[in-house]
Order: sequence, then structure tokens, then C-alpha cells
Amino acid sequence: MPVGRLRFHIAARVPSLDFTKEEHMDADPSGPPRDPLGHPKGTLAIIGLYGLLFLVGWLVIYFFVFLPRGPLTQ
Repeated sequence: MPVGRLRFHIAARVPSLDFTKEEHMDADPSGPPRDPLGHPKGTLAIIGLYGLLFLVGWLVIYFFVFLPRGPLTQ
């Protein structure tokens, strides 16, 4: 089944998925220019927060679990 016919077939069964309309998000030229390869705002903050939580969790386990147990003995 060609791609065009498949799109029409899906759009006919599910009206909310109308692939025939071409709506572009960049149609409004009055908005701020967008960098096509840029990350969404806050991505670096989310990654940094995840790294900070990982570091804090690792330090808590190290200082409050492993160090109180002491060295391994045979």
C-alpha cells in the first residue's frame, strides 16, 4: 500500500489524525527565531539535577552505610 493511501486510510478511520493538513509551527514569523538544533529550555537543568541527586545519593550510601561497616576482614 503506498504511503499516500495509507495516510488517507488512517485519517479516514481516525478523524483526529488528519495528515492532509499541513500546519507548520514556524508559520508565525513574529515569534522569536528558533535554533533548529537547540535543546528545549531546561534540558541542561534537568540533567544537572539528575547528576546532583545521583552524587548526593552515592555520598550518603558511602558515608552512612559503607564507612560505618568498616573494612572487610577475612
